[in-house]
Amino acid sequence: MLRRTVLLAPLALLPLVSFAFVQERVKPKAADDFPKCLETAQKAWHEERYGECLRQLQNATGLAATKRVEAIKASLPAAPAGYKIAPEKNTANQANPFVGAVTAGLGSVVTQRYNPIERGGGQAINVTVTADSPLLQMFRMWVANPAMLPAGSELIKYGAHNAVLKKEQGGQKRNLQILIGNSLVDVNWPNADEDALLAMWNQAAVDKLDRTLNR
Repeated sequence: MLRRTVLLAPLALLPLVSFAFVQERVKPKAADDFPKCLETAQKAWHEERYGECLRQLQNATGLAATKRVEAIKASLPAAPAGYKIAPEKNTANQANPFVGAVTAGLGSVVTQRYNPIERGGGQAINVTVTADSPLLQMFRMWVANPAMLPAGSELIKYGAHNAVLKKEQGGQKRNLQILIGNSLVDVNWPNADEDALLAMWNQAAVDKLDRTLNR
């Protein structure tokens, strides 16, 4: 009888032990603060903790990249007639060391989608802005020489900025690529209405985006 009691006692305690582990709650990590990241990086620098210094600088770059994405999105043209801007995706995930490192090397990539208001109203307009990318040098050389443009392409001038308008899918769609400094705007237009495309992306629209990209 004694032996049976000894064996059952530890078993009776198992549910209590498991229950204690289930009750552990993990609080979400607090968001990084830009001035705090710089302060911590500076402190790590003086203490010769260069790995921590780099991590904090990458955190700060990620935070700045998030704000830059928000500013670029706010500078994009309003939706044309018959379209609406798609719900904005959360950009908080850009504030992390990985994105900070990628942004420093490749630039920021911002996307905006304009959906038809009515069902069956056609396909969406998709805009991608690649800001501050060192990989745009080849495109710059290509645009600078109209003879290098493929058949069905047209060079368009926006003041100091060059753009290429291309026919796609047998002339049913259009693609507009605008070079603004070290940034590229890529517009995929769902139909052949060039007047509507160039009305959306007129000189004022390019100038507004230019001011945001170069400040």
